[in-house]
Amino acid sequence: DQVDVICELFRPDMVKGRVGEKDEGGFASSKIIEGSGPHAALVWQRGFYGNMVSRKSDWFRDTLIDPPRWTGVKFKGNDEVNQYLQDVDEHIRSVYRRSNFYDVMPSYVLSGGTTGSPVMLRERDYENDRIICKVPDYSARFIDKDIFGYDNCLHVEWEWNVLQALEYFNKEDLPLAVQQSINNGRHYDKHKYLQVIYPAGDLIYEGLKTKATHPWMEHFICLNASDEREQKVLRPKKRGPGYYKRPFSTWHYWRNWHENYGKSMAWWAVYDVKGNNAHWEALFGEAELSVRPPVWAMATMRGLLDLAPGGDMYARNAEEYDRPPTFLDRKTRYQAAIDFADRLSHAIKRHFHNDLFMGTNMLETNRNQPETAYGLWLMQSERNVQLLPQVETYENQVLKDNHESFLEMERAAEPAYPWGRLPEPPDIVKEYSQYVEGAEHSEV
Repeated sequence: DQVDVICELFRPDMVKGRVGEKDEGGFASSKIIEGSGPHAALVWQRGFYGNMVSRKSDWFRDTLIDPPRWTGVKFKGNDEVNQYLQDVDEHIRSVYRRSNFYDVMPSYVLSGGTTGSPVMLRERDYENDRIICKVPDYSARFIDKDIFGYDNCLHVEWEWNVLQALEYFNKEDLPLAVQQSINNGRHYDKHKYLQVIYPAGDLIYEGLKTKATHPWMEHFICLNASDEREQKVLRPKKRGPGYYKRPFSTWHYWRNWHENYGKSMAWWAVYDVKGNNAHWEALFGEAELSVRPPVWAMATMRGLLDLAPGGDMYARNAEEYDRPPTFLDRKTRYQAAIDFADRLSHAIKRHFHNDLFMGTNMLETNRNQPETAYGLWLMQSERNVQLLPQVETYENQVLKDNHESFLEMERAAEPAYPWGRLPEPPDIVKEYSQYVEGAEHSEV
């Protein structure tokens, strides 16, 4: 699989990160010989994430779209509307801080640049009264899209122990195998569960009148049930039959129309990384020849050579004394090989735009002096242009989608009707709600 190759070259932390395996990352199966690939990906991840979102920065702003012009009403400049939007902003910022959004986003961004097409699931943790974001492993998720290219189906395979399953489901609803583990005290027995999210209207739920209020359906199935009859739909304890907004976001750095999964920067850099690894593998041998060259000695001295630092060797006769061991010095052109290796490493970093994120630092290092203000402005302009496609897809597919979902989850929280935990809008917004319903949106 292409993504497995990317993990072996860029993500040693995910080489063994598979559902059902005990090891959760390591170096044993990694094919990394030199670390330019993972380093370039991490530099891009830190630079991209740090420039987009942060707990400390005001990276979004809620706005309201004005009603049609013929109404003569404008929200922009209205003091009541401005105060309302400010209150919404302050509330949602506190929701973000209580959630784990900022904790999982770095790994989500890194997956977007390496494994590709990461998924972020959102749900409410009722025990701790906060929103939780989950980023499933790429090998555990399946994505499908509709005829218009919109991701409308998600399957995620989870592996939970008995105690974790009891947090989600009622004991009597669980399959017999899981209940036996509970009754026998084997609380850490693990079972696999399939989470399925898709638009309402599927034949399975044909009799449920939920499409208007819950257009996104969800169900779970225990894959380790004793028989097919027990592979029934499991419903979480504190969640309804579905969601009003799509509860997951996907990010495709580059996706062709006929594909379900996108290609990442690491996918484009694989060719350079493989060439770099091959070169470094040969270069290590050349470097070892320089410090440990082969030795030419008399056959009679076999087993008597001590070439370690401070080693002692004793000639047994005059012939051995007159013909001591000789190091064979071979010309390797090691410096030229190092220069070529630097070029290969730069080619890898180019795929991840490292020069755009560390341009000032690199320039000052090379020129041994700070850049002028005009030069910095030009560098910033170049970075904005080069990163614009990434920023737009990330903003539209992830940040905007996630923000609207957070707003909807707060609107649906207790007391649910009609505003939930969101501030009550002013009368002018209520009066023209038929024109602006769902028009709240974030500007990043």
